[in-house]
Amino acid sequence: MELYPLLKTAHVLLLATWFGVDLGVATCGALLRDQSFSLETRAAFGWLRRLLDLGPQLSSLLTVPVVVALLLVGRWTTLPPLLAPLALGAALLVAGGWAAVTAFSLVRPSAWRAPVAMLDLLIRAGLALAFLIPALFGGFGPGWLNAKAVIFGLLLLAMLWVRWVTRAADQTLAAIVAGEATPAREAALAAQFAALRLPVAFIWAGILVNVALAVFRVP
Repeated sequence: MELYPLLKTAHVLLLATWFGVDLGVATCGALLRDQSFSLETRAAFGWLRRLLDLGPQLSSLLTVPVVVALLLVGRWTTLPPLLAPLALGAALLVAGGWAAVTAFSLVRPSAWRAPVAMLDLLIRAGLALAFLIPALFGGFGPGWLNAKAVIFGLLLLAMLWVRWVTRAADQTLAAIVAGEATPAREAALAAQFAALRLPVAFIWAGILVNVALAVFRVP
């Protein structure tokens, strides 16, 4: 069996998983703001949202080595020899480490969660720039491929925005569940999630466009 069709399928499935699970994340985000539920139920929705968020976080990271492999196997562009193993190693290291620490911290607090999250943010920002800068100068060959690279880099940056806002929202929800529910905190929680509408809409639209390009533009 040829490698290229398998990589192309994996690329589409990762983007589909990214989009599909993110719908569940958004649904939980809406439910946890519903004040008709008990505080315990809202806390459970918050926990479920963080758990489901592993889907888009890991899918976005694992897309990187798959994309690099597609570029190399398909001979779409000439990349520096070290880029492929570096991208693969960075994605697998952060994806695996972040998933393990996050899963553990869902059960009990982990001292490693903060430094791993910071490493995750730095690597995502670096990967975003690694796609954006060459693409803006036509470094990925065909125009449609440069467009995919620009979209993917912007998707990674949009996810950083989402991560930053949801971290504050998690803190607000924790205060509400701890018994400090006030109209001001509820309004702050609503405002924090409202700030997510633009980046989330961009992420969903960008994923759909990249899936379409992967299916209909790549032979």
